[in-house]
Amino acid sequence: MKHAWLVSVLIVSWVAGAAFAQETAPKQYALCYNPQAELVVQQQLNADVDKVSMENNPLGIAGWMKSNLQCTVTALDAATQRFTMTLALSDIQQAFNGQMMDGSKEACMVLQVSPLGEVEADIEQLKTADLTKLDQAGIPSQLLAVLCHLVRFPEHPVAIGEQWEVSPVLQLAPDTDPLALNVTTQLVGVKEEREASLLSQLSMFVPSFKAPNPLGYGGPVPIKNGELTVTDLAQTFDMQSGVVTAAAGKARFKAQVDMGGFPLNVQVDWSLAMRLRPEADQPTTDIATQPTTAD
Repeated sequence: MKHAWLVSVLIVSWVAGAAFAQETAPKQYALCYNPQAELVVQQQLNADVDKVSMENNPLGIAGWMKSNLQCTVTALDAATQRFTMTLALSDIQQAFNGQMMDGSKEACMVLQVSPLGEVEADIEQLKTADLTKLDQAGIPSQLLAVLCHLVRFPEHPVAIGEQWEVSPVLQLAPDTDPLALNVTTQLVGVKEEREASLLSQLSMFVPSFKAPNPLGYGGPVPIKNGELTVTDLAQTFDMQSGVVTAAAGKARFKAQVDMGGFPLNVQVDWSLAMRLRPEADQPTTDIATQPTTAD
């Protein structure tokens, strides 16, 4: 009897332990883009130039960019397992050292995206010649819009606190070198079983290009050996609609600028923020001295 009683206790304990283990196992989420119909999201993309340094010496230069951003996604194509993401920037405003800058007011990127976030440009519809080109206020608004909206999801479900690493290659514009990225992303939390909070660190090497002289005089100067890093990129991903609704982070661009044959190391630090645009939030024009990411 004693042995039978002991066996019964062990069986009950094992069953209870197994049930407890199942209850306490962390829930896992299968994250992916899965749009079922066309969706249009109205947003605002802001960025500030926090600091420009040359040879580790701050130049006292500041600037900002503010634009409307419309993200349009189509339904997932069952045959190709891709959908179209269109990122249209409008009313682009930029200031550099307190002066409003002239330049294009609109830009558009059309991307073909897989459920896991693998992306390629729709070359026929792409309306911008080079996404790596810095705008006049030193802010690559088109590239930042892409980075805010794209997430490379893992191939397996993940629990809160888990992170994954990918190294995608993006061909975002015709006749330009591919952009190789290294991205580490963590699932920070899930709100109401709908909003996934993601935190990413990413880095990429940027092909050579020309940009306005950071010293503010003369024509465009060659920029070489560029590297862009984005730290603590916080994104809010709506798991039901399959779109990033908000993002914020810090970006740093380091490169060599050719000043008349003399290569000098330059560094530009930005803050960036993307948020939903309230209907009452109308763009203004006389805001050359206002910061953008704090509002």
